[in-house]
Amino acid sequence: MVERRSSRKSGRDSGRGSRSRRPAKKSSSNPALIFGGLAGVIALGVAAFFIFGGGDEAQSDDKKLSANAKKEQAALREPAGSEESLFSASTGSGNKNAESKNNAATPENSEAQKIVKQEPKEPVRERVVGREPKSIPALAELLEIKNRLYVSTEIRAKIEATNREALKFRTERWDVTKKMIRAAEALKKQARKDKRDPFLSEADTLFKRLNTRMTKSDLHKKDSSGNLFDEPFIGYIDEPYAIYVQQSQDVDEIAFAKKTVAELKALRTAFVDFFGGFIDLEKKKKKHAVKVLLLSNSKEYQSYNRIRNPEQDLTGALAHYQPKDGLLVNPMKFRTSSNEDAEHKRREVIFHEGTHQLLDYYTGQNHLSSFGAMWSDEGVAEYFAGHFMDDAGTVHFGRMNHRISALEGMFGQSRRLPLRKFLKHTRYMTDKLKKEGKVNESRLLQNAVYAQGWALVYFMNNWHNGYYKKQFQAIMKKQIEDGDAGLVPFNWIFPKDDFDKLEVEFEDYLNHLATARKAGKISKEGVIADNDDKSDEG
Repeated sequence: MVERRSSRKSGRDSGRGSRSRRPAKKSSSNPALIFGGLAGVIALGVAAFFIFGGGDEAQSDDKKLSANAKKEQAALREPAGSEESLFSASTGSGNKNAESKNNAATPENSEAQKIVKQEPKEPVRERVVGREPKSIPALAELLEIKNRLYVSTEIRAKIEATNREALKFRTERWDVTKKMIRAAEALKKQARKDKRDPFLSEADTLFKRLNTRMTKSDLHKKDSSGNLFDEPFIGYIDEPYAIYVQQSQDVDEIAFAKKTVAELKALRTAFVDFFGGFIDLEKKKKKHAVKVLLLSNSKEYQSYNRIRNPEQDLTGALAHYQPKDGLLVNPMKFRTSSNEDAEHKRREVIFHEGTHQLLDYYTGQNHLSSFGAMWSDEGVAEYFAGHFMDDAGTVHFGRMNHRISALEGMFGQSRRLPLRKFLKHTRYMTDKLKKEGKVNESRLLQNAVYAQGWALVYFMNNWHNGYYKKQFQAIMKKQIEDGDAGLVPFNWIFPKDDFDKLEVEFEDYLNHLATARKAGKISKEGVIADNDDKSDEG
């Protein structure tokens, strides 16, 4: 058709078309001119028909076109300035294109198109083929430090969430996004900043050392599925406390750590109230973590001792405090006749060792050295171990201790130590007897020091409404400041006659306690039931 139009236009402009419509002269005998004239007339008629015709005739001819001609004709009729569909780029659907063009005429769809065009497009992600998907560079370091104690609970949760997201991307073969990489770098930066905190760094150093040393030991237990826990111990931080709990199947480690911290905080409050009136504890306290290691039971505790120091004999110990690294080591369970007794026993032990720890924390002195007097160290520790917990869960310290039963056994059997010998006794003397093979004698002597040490502290604070309380405070201040609470400060505070009087009164009081215990006059609250005038246990 185009070519035809071009031919028609060319003939008209040259003037030859008008001559072709004139009647041929009869005298002409040129057949070519006659044929040419007829062809011109026919061509002019056809062109006129397509230019001025149409209507039903055009539609009729259109129906006769082939399928390819129809497509070509439709393409020519498409408006040159028509807009592309919102869906065409993503779907390529001809039906949706047409539908979108029709809907685009409405105001609602026009507005929608404007909103879509204004929104930034998400970068197109393609699944990775032929190589490993890109990962987060900082993720390996984050997973390595995730369980360190200087990593907060919030940061730990974010690390775990980042790891889950990265694993999902890797499984579905996507490259991680730049946003994920930046977020991981921020987490790493925050963790490194927290590591510089002196308290957290100290707490984490011991935590890492414990797990490293005990990984291949019997202390590394299996979970309910039969697989080893990731590490033998998990950590819990509540400044200044750092708690390390042995992992096992039958305990909620974090819940137990929180309970232990609550108990030790109660002990600390009582300790400060007891000594804070005559000693500036805040000025003297160490700037370090108060560290506690909790083993599952007594058997695990003994295993720990054998691993830590095979040459040290702690077979008779229930728990202990390690002055060198400031670590209190205590079992979570003791074998007793009932659960209630077991809990009371556990608290007694941890309060005893916790008092050693607080003396070290607030004084900087090693009160558990071989040549230090035992009575004050063990006596004060036993004083705070004696406690009563009421129905509301409040702990009352300084109550009757189980050591009173030892006093009853010593009553009338000449097993008590004279006061002067008792005050001079040291751990070196006990260890010397052991080395000489006098194990029973060493054990009896040590038990006497524990029992009489508790009784002397209790006596000086409670006898006749605290008659000797100020003298006791002066002795303890001397120990805390100079690390010596043996016989020397007693001789300084009590001249000879006063010392002899003190010794007689103390012996009478020991008999009084032993008699009350034998008669069943010690109440469950840890006080003497009749509350006679010899003491004020309340």
